[in-house]
Amino acid sequence: MIEQPPQPADIGTDTETRPAKRRAKPRRKAAGKTAARPTAKTAANPGGKTHVPGGKTHVPGGKTHVPGGKTHVPGGKTHVIVTGVARSGTTALAKLLNAHEGICLGVERFKFQFLRQNNHSAALFERDRFFTFLEEDTNIRPDSKPEWQPLYEDIARKWDSARVIGDKVPDMMPVLPAFLQTNPDFKCIYILRSLKAVALSWQTRADDRRDSWPSGRGFELACESWAAQARDMEQLMASGRVKGRILLLDYDKMYEPGNRSAEAILRFLDLPASAAFSATYQEHVDFFQSRGPARSRLPEPFKAVYANTDKTDFQALRSRARRHVVRLSGKPGKVLTA
Repeated sequence: MIEQPPQPADIGTDTETRPAKRRAKPRRKAAGKTAARPTAKTAANPGGKTHVPGGKTHVPGGKTHVPGGKTHVPGGKTHVIVTGVARSGTTALAKLLNAHEGICLGVERFKFQFLRQNNHSAALFERDRFFTFLEEDTNIRPDSKPEWQPLYEDIARKWDSARVIGDKVPDMMPVLPAFLQTNPDFKCIYILRSLKAVALSWQTRADDRRDSWPSGRGFELACESWAAQARDMEQLMASGRVKGRILLLDYDKMYEPGNRSAEAILRFLDLPASAAFSATYQEHVDFFQSRGPARSRLPEPFKAVYANTDKTDFQALRSRARRHVVRLSGKPGKVLTA
């Protein structure tokens, strides 16, 4: 899965996200069409990608970005940012959302723009720009990581009819207030996960020498990031400035049998039911249940820092998340307050 807390040297490195395995679909040959010959500016690729000089990658179904184009997002669509502390289930949530026919969600599509460049322009979500992959956007690009090509091909196919467009980027809390202020029409889904699970996950990846996760980003830094982001999110929610624009979800509860988070998500995004969405949600429920209750014991060196980490704001957010799901999965007409 992916990401780490916002430190200038590390922001946006490939540390969490891993694509789900999927079966290849047979390709149909277009009748009566002749493949374009490669030129000095573009080179055809057997994988269906076109490489453009300057670090750009074009995905079929998209268009080449034209500098100086529109700076607003096309109307008629809802736009959403999905985030949470790294290792909180953001990637699983992105998979669930992308299963819906009406949702196109990038996977850290613009994380460098958001976290390094402080570029929060809605123009990034124009179709032309979204499908023009630049090195300064992200390190999760189809040219460098072909395993992500199928995702963006699916997104390209349903883009025009999709009702929700967005991006999933962990650890956005330091810039989220500014992002939402810049884009008053955007919504946000923020996922919570217990400190113990998050911090142990950070430490496991930090200990794995084969992993791209930074070796120094372990349990203690996880505690710091987790507490800071919980504090900042609780302050943002309490301020009232984002009333109705943020849906809080609890990873530790949302895949329990009988939980109605899936209904809350659809109501929050104003989307109809979807068989594919429901099936993917059930897959997550089955997986979550197959693991059983978390029984990991804290190693002795971590007990003190865990005990000393303030969990007050997180508990307040968890209570808010519970109210969000109850309100949104209840009778039609219910709306979020705080």
